[in-house]
Amino acid sequence: MESWEVNPYEEGTDHYEIWEVLIRGDFDGFIAQSWDMVADGYISEGFFGVDMGKSTDPQSWKLTFPTLESYKVQWMQDSEGFAKNDFASNPREVFYKTTRLENFDFHDDTVLVHKVFDGTLTLTNGQIIPLKWRSLFLLKHVGSWKIAGFCGYIHE
Repeated sequence: MESWEVNPYEEGTDHYEIWEVLIRGDFDGFIAQSWDMVADGYISEGFFGVDMGKSTDPQSWKLTFPTLESYKVQWMQDSEGFAKNDFASNPREVFYKTTRLENFDFHDDTVLVHKVFDGTLTLTNGQIIPLKWRSLFLLKHVGSWKIAGFCGYIHE
């Protein structure tokens, strides 16, 4: 295992488990185009996702994902589209190195966590894909930490 793949939190802690869901699970599943790799990390009942569209204009923010199924459909489309790119570097490594979790706000069996993207991906044709946003994830502890909802793609 490369150093950038190592979970930075102490094994057996809530932070460690949350990192596994939000970083390793999400990135590895996304790159593999496999919802099955991430499905267990979500709670379907009551799930919702607000899309800020990387905009500072609140009028453009939308409840794009009123259900987990609606999010799954978009997640798979994004994953499949992403895989069609020809990257100059390892996108998995870039994701791991340029994304961090911060502001863990625990309340009993619920936590709000900021997932911050701060980097770029380069395609072989020289095009740059900016990774510059944050998403706020709401997780519930139901035997393990699972994603219950999020507000995503907040402009940084």
